[in-house]
Amino acid sequence: MNKLLFIFSFLTLTLIGFAQEEIAKLTPKAEISLITCGPGEDLYSVFGHSALRVNDPGLNIDAVFNYGTFHFSDDFYAKFTMGKLNYMLSVSLFPGFYKGYVRENRQLIEQVLDLNPIQKQALFEILIINNKPENRVYLYDFFYNNCSTKLRDKLEEAVGENVVFDTSPEEENRSFRQMLDYYLLPAMDWSDFGIDLALGLPCDKKPSNYEDMFLPDELMIAFDKAKIIDNGTTKPLVKTTQILYERVPLESARFPWFFRPFFLAWLFFFIGLGIAAYEFFKKKDFLFFDRILFGVFGLFGLFLMFLWFVTDHTATAWNLNVIWVHPLMFFTGFLAFKEKQHPLLKWFFLAVALWNIVLVAIWGFLPQMLHYAAIPLALLIAVRCFMRFYKARWHLHENSNIETKS
Repeated sequence: MNKLLFIFSFLTLTLIGFAQEEIAKLTPKAEISLITCGPGEDLYSVFGHSALRVNDPGLNIDAVFNYGTFHFSDDFYAKFTMGKLNYMLSVSLFPGFYKGYVRENRQLIEQVLDLNPIQKQALFEILIINNKPENRVYLYDFFYNNCSTKLRDKLEEAVGENVVFDTSPEEENRSFRQMLDYYLLPAMDWSDFGIDLALGLPCDKKPSNYEDMFLPDELMIAFDKAKIIDNGTTKPLVKTTQILYERVPLESARFPWFFRPFFLAWLFFFIGLGIAAYEFFKKKDFLFFDRILFGVFGLFGLFLMFLWFVTDHTATAWNLNVIWVHPLMFFTGFLAFKEKQHPLLKWFFLAVALWNIVLVAIWGFLPQMLHYAAIPLALLIAVRCFMRFYKARWHLHENSNIETKS
């Protein structure tokens, strides 16, 4: 069996490689279909995947064209952070593609497209040309240029205005962020928290039906509703749909309740509140706690500003999280927190404290949907800023008493 698979693989790749120079003409038996892969267990795969299958028994071709591959090089993380990560088209044999997703227990659905021979050939040629080394790489964008949108774009490139997608308004007018939440909640609490912190206002835009297709499931739905024009006759784009592999239901692993963002954030808040009460009644000063707290939160605020202004990510711009996790707090960690040395510092702390309290009061009315687990963190910053304001006045009062006694 392995020997036969090897021979089949060799013949397929040889035909595809030969087609780089002279593109083979598909036979009447050829079919092109959209393969939609279900969500995986990891963050990079939780939103699913899409690919195009070209199956032509007459040419012994059964290949998958996949725009979701990339090179994991030494500078991968740097490119990813800067929004300069290139993805590329790759071609693999369908049997291996199928086995890989079955091994990961991910559902596979195939929609055979009802294209005429000319349309099939045009789409096939575009894919083959796009697989040339000089053409296969593209700059990835999660919402607007990914493994799903590329397939839609290539179909439109092949058939032009002959493909018509449904543009009627959706019943659920969801934002990009709400569409992502469907895949992240409740099992991936921390991933949802991190995404909500890192992505800004563009993520709260409500996409059109056309823009919805950045998600593989939505692309599958859009193809199912789409029409194709064949010699003046309008018909459904999808000819047949079949489930190639049904996912076996498994219980999803989830963090215990006491290790989820919401619980830990409130625990951290009450610890900070307890420290503040101890300081107030015992006249102590936990300066090191505030240095660490403001340093960490301020550094994170600077990181959000970096994502906004320095990187090429479109989704991290206009991030309103910076209005509660203030970047300027990072620099206060290097100051002495003394009224005598920094006369304006106490007023900075008072302004931040009052602002965060107001912000929490209007949390649900902001144009960006901020994560609910950030509320206790914003309140913690307010409490500690109030304490720093109080300490500054306390030090001033002590200094006045010393001068009076002298």
